[in-house]
Amino acid sequence: MGAYKVAGAPRSYWHICGLAAGFLLVTSLHFFLKQQQQQMSQSAADIRAADGLPVRPLRLAIFNQVNIHLHVVAGAMHVLRPLTSAAVTVFLPAAVLEGNLYAFMDKGWIGSMEGFIWRDVKQFDQEEKFDLVWFISPEWDAKYISSVAKQMDPKMALYYVHNGHMPDEDFDVLKRLSPELPLLTMAPHVAQYVASRLQENSSSTAAAAAPAAHEAEWVLPIFPYQPAVPCTQQQTEGSEGCLSGFSIAGSTDSSLRNYTRMWEQIRSYKQQQGAAALANFKLNILGQIMDNFTVPDDLRSYVQLHKSPSDPVFYEVNYHCYGIVPALSNPAYYTSKLTSAVITSLMTGVPVIADAAFLSAYSMMEPAAVFEQQQGESELDAMFRAAAQPAEQVLRTRAAVQQLRRKMNARASSLILRWLLDKGLVPDAASDIAKIL
Repeated sequence: MGAYKVAGAPRSYWHICGLAAGFLLVTSLHFFLKQQQQQMSQSAADIRAADGLPVRPLRLAIFNQVNIHLHVVAGAMHVLRPLTSAAVTVFLPAAVLEGNLYAFMDKGWIGSMEGFIWRDVKQFDQEEKFDLVWFISPEWDAKYISSVAKQMDPKMALYYVHNGHMPDEDFDVLKRLSPELPLLTMAPHVAQYVASRLQENSSSTAAAAAPAAHEAEWVLPIFPYQPAVPCTQQQTEGSEGCLSGFSIAGSTDSSLRNYTRMWEQIRSYKQQQGAAALANFKLNILGQIMDNFTVPDDLRSYVQLHKSPSDPVFYEVNYHCYGIVPALSNPAYYTSKLTSAVITSLMTGVPVIADAAFLSAYSMMEPAAVFEQQQGESELDAMFRAAAQPAEQVLRTRAAVQQLRRKMNARASSLILRWLLDKGLVPDAASDIAKIL
């Protein structure tokens, strides 16, 4: 397995096309500009005469108060960067910026990409004004985010909720921060859950007394992970072993993921089929390994633990797996929050093992871009069936995941651009999005 490279500044053909595909961004921007040129009285120095695009770049920022969810930050970085020719400011905790948590700031990884300015969340300049600030996981400390948002006073703010089931007190704070725009979530089922909460509260006396968000929307921008040497059909078919095993990625907290179920399936298969049938089986477990987590003695030869791996190692290991097993045990993943397995899948292009309940909740995950667990199959059954597919089919499914990623990014970019234009905030002439006009 080779070293990894990051996508770099988002200047590639596929990145730009992916941002616009399917959403008529060019048409909407041209239509907006045609209207604005009739109304605006800016000087010639402020407008590029050729097409009416502003010279001043949009000032954009991302604010993530927690030490985790850096994969969500990376996705936001990916879709915001093309909307301005200026550097995008990213506010992160000191543990990430100075402590280099998860190797996020390593050379050659996301934190070293060009086109971004890095700031400590505790040291933002209150004099610096932004056109847009995107707050990641604001429910982790809603009152703090409310204070920050008031001090920063951006022209437009997005509040990107991870846990739709947050306490009522935090929910009440967030919904009043976004009276004009939807509260953002990461998946359709989470948006539906948050929308139902908004509807329940909309008729109350307190709700009528102050403006508040009245709808929810979902977006899922994804940073496209690129290995130095992608797996080819020849490598996948041959003895080189470009793909091997499966992964369960994330915290080993049993309230989140069900490892006991996986142990039982492996043990049962071994008893029925014999140890030889598991000769090439490998399960990678990556993430925060809890102190009370153990692999049964009789299954240790089939499991490889990666305790708190760096981001580059985390995505390297996942990329070289046949598939990702969500192994969800918390019902909230099907109702009010998103599992990181979806983001890991879309980032790396590796399909998830998805049963009917998973596909029903995560309705944006197209059947062609997953390994479907059929009715009556165990997760392990589906894993063996997926690994036994011809290399051509395995790579076709991985290509479908990458195509779905482009759709997710196009959708996120389209919505954000529409909201910016509604506020009169137009990408500048030197921005990447303007270069496709």
